Amino acid sequence: VAANLAVGPATLKKPPYDPSSAFTPIGEMARGAYVFMVRADLPATDMKQFVAWTRANAGKVHYATPGQGSVHHLATEMLKQKTGADMIHVPYKGGPALVAALLGGEVQAMFESPGGYLGNIRAGKLRALGVTGARRLAVLPEVATLDEQGISGLQVNSWWGLVGPAGLAPELVQRLNAELGRVLADPDLKASLEKLSIEPSPGTPEAFGAYIREEWQRWRQFVASSGLALE
Repeated sequence: VAANLAVGPATLKKPPYDPSSAFTPIGEMARGAYVFMVRADLPATDMKQFVAWTRANAGKVHYATPGQGSVHHLATEMLKQKTGADMIHVPYKGGPALVAALLGGEVQAMFESPGGYLGNIRAGKLRALGVTGARRLAVLPEVATLDEQGISGLQVNSWWGLVGPAGLAPELVQRLNAELGRVLADPDLKASLEKLSIEPSPGTPEAFGAYIREEWQRWRQFVASSGLALE
């Protein structure tokens, strides 16, 4: 499963399931920060300049996401709430459409995992303005975190994990968790993930369950306070 396990239902008035009880958590697998990217010809080299530019161009700035209710959507709306940035949401279907829209000028900005965009960033076609994680990325050490730029409380990660049906036998959960830990310790796997700026994050079933509950509550509260319920 991925982060939308907890995020998706948070955007619904009548969620089809409660992520904190509908599944048996087995273990977290990996996490990765998002990078806020803009077209390289934009007159902004950091988040403060970008926010000021959106205000100066109110109603004209658009941001892309892979869909309504996605982590990217909620993270950008949270950014708007915290900074007063003026942006209009444009949902797309998947990565290729997103990068084409940004490079083609249909939109001016977006949050995305950096792995698939490093080539365009290094080629000077896109510019990375900020990182959502707690620390800078090894692949983009020059890009400051949002916290460093004075935008606190926006540590948003993509994450992946393994869950089973509710009521899964504890002994099976422990066995699967142990196997998952062994897989995630593989050096070749770690190296492959690092190229995508993703870090293995193995842990106990209990810790993963607590994290799912934390994410579920965090985004439910944000959606409720911001009035973003989609259905």
